[in-house]
Amino acid sequence: MKKIKLFSLSLVLFGNLIYGANLTNKLGNGMNCVRPELKNSKAYSIDKTYNFDIESVFRSFDSKSIKTALSSQDNRVMAQVNERNSNLIKKYLKDKYNIQTDENGEDSPEANLVFGLFQYGIEKGISEIPEKEMNSENGTAKPEVGGDPFNCLVGAIGGLIGIGEVRALYNDYSHGVTPGTILRTLRTMVRRVGSIFAIISAVYSFGDCLNWW
Repeated sequence: MKKIKLFSLSLVLFGNLIYGANLTNKLGNGMNCVRPELKNSKAYSIDKTYNFDIESVFRSFDSKSIKTALSSQDNRVMAQVNERNSNLIKKYLKDKYNIQTDENGEDSPEANLVFGLFQYGIEKGISEIPEKEMNSENGTAKPEVGGDPFNCLVGAIGGLIGIGEVRALYNDYSHGVTPGTILRTLRTMVRRVGSIFAIISAVYSFGDCLNWW
């Protein structure tokens, strides 16, 4: 299947627009990535009888509908796809971890999708994203097609929200900051980013990096 290079380029340009080029760290070699063991956290409870994992949820996304929505560049169509995929993430988080993504009637499909990427990293045992693993050459981290989970995660979320912020927020979550706090912060971030296209592109590029579709 022909890869959609435009999506990765869009993330790079979007990252540059918001954060500029004043970052100085380089992306480490994927073979030398630091992957500490996942630390115990009391941020949520786990239903051990629930047999699915977050990867299964992402793999269940209809990649053709994501691709079609991206090609259309129609905010209404992209928002519908984001909401549909967000609902799958929400159900998984509620059923397995009893994490409620909405708060006082406030919910954001885009924030939920980014949180889903965070949860993927947690489940893969990535307890932190070291500063040296982030790439600032273009204001974003670039995943390689067929890359490992660590690099694909860094590439997807780093390009979307911003290098320093995403690293700090992910590390906070992995070390015990509550899901509610992380989700509130993400809702603020995605409003500031203000791009449905950027979120759906991040999801597509993430799955594409891992050869899921």
